[in-house]
Amino acid sequence: MSLVNVFIRSVVREVSRNYGKFISNSLLGNSHSTHVRVVDTHLGM
Repeated sequence: MSLVNVFIRSVVREVSRNYGKFISNSLLGNSHSTHVRVVDTHLGM
């Protein structure tokens, strides 16, 4: 399997995953969505 085929398969997999999450969130609402954790990037002095 060539490197191009591996790249294409990974892109298709990622797009499919994102569309699946979008459809799931549209049907079930945001309470079922994937949570995002926001981390403070300030490291101090």
